[in-house]
Amino acid sequence: MNGLGVQTKSLADTGANGYLVINKPFAIRLSKALQSPIRKLPYSVPIRGFQRKIQGHVSEYIRLHLTVEGRRIYNCPFVLLDLGAQDVIIGKKLFSHFRILLDSAKSRLVWPKEYPPIPSWSKEITLPYHSRETSIKHPAYQSDANRRDFAIHREDRRRAGGRSMEMKVITSDYEEITDTPSNPPQNQEVSPPLSY
Repeated sequence: MNGLGVQTKSLADTGANGYLVINKPFAIRLSKALQSPIRKLPYSVPIRGFQRKIQGHVSEYIRLHLTVEGRRIYNCPFVLLDLGAQDVIIGKKLFSHFRILLDSAKSRLVWPKEYPPIPSWSKEITLPYHSRETSIKHPAYQSDANRRDFAIHREDRRRAGGRSMEMKVITSDYEEITDTPSNPPQNQEVSPPLSY
């Protein structure tokens, strides 16, 4: 979405009677990172477990592009659920809609000929995004970023305040060291540079 992407592993589950399901905490972080809003369903849908018992309700979804083995499916609705260890589950309704077969002997998907891999003419930026982390911020890197931001802020304040610093100027022949005044006199005229 918006030129950005996140690479993750998904579970191909032909027993899941759905289209696409995404882990809710993962979807919330993706929504912020990819600027794709989480939307409400028109009504709540009951979710049944493998024993056909109602185990919860679904009321939200997010639309994302899905790329699998070079095939891109645009604006896919991912239903938000708490999946535990999985990030994404690809259900049997997606497999039947696109007539994709699972070849478990060779651990691959068998795509119909009308869905060849699509060449990409633009590079998508893949975010380094691990779904098991609670935040994208790494503590060691974040402290460096905080120090950098503080130094930039301090320098901006110094420049805005009009202060100048006293410094030593060393000429190229290293014979003379002069002090520059911190505030040069206002009455002196500066002669233009000589041109040769």
